Amino acid sequence: PFDFQIENRQIKVLFQIGDDLQNFIEADWNLYQLLMFNIVQNAVKYNKFGGMITIKLDIVKVGFGGKWFLQTDVFDTGPGIDKKRLSFLFKAFGELRRFNSLKEVKDNGIGIGLTCSKSIVDFMGGDIQIKSQPELTNVTVSIPIKMVDKAQAN
Repeated sequence: PFDFQIENRQIKVLFQIGDDLQNFIEADWNLYQLLMFNIVQNAVKYNKFGGMITIKLDIVKVGFGGKWFLQTDVFDTGPGIDKKRLSFLFKAFGELRRFNSLKEVKDNGIGIGLTCSKSIVDFMGGDIQIKSQPELTNVTVSIPIKMVDKAQAN
């Protein structure tokens, strides 16, 4: 769905997929797809002309004898997010307080996408974090997964 925007704005997209992802993993892929749609949509929307988006997927184990998580990092080379705004990103309509006109709302959105993303991650029992500095924003999503033996998957 973003092909036109990516091509038109000459944004490069790089995928980095960890070796462990060759294993079969069990998760709610419909929710994961919706989650990634929201996050990648923001990475495209707020990126600069000729910018870059890197999507990194890996499997991590948390804690001694802990759970397995699919960790997805989405990096973009947009202008970055001001530290003051970071605390509002997961609040519904949190962006509205910044705008003085309907044009600004139309151009920037109203702050629903990341609120939905946070709700999805919470529902899945995962975590979402955003780190940002000028020209680099990183959204990290970790959702619990179940590792499945290939023989069981068939």
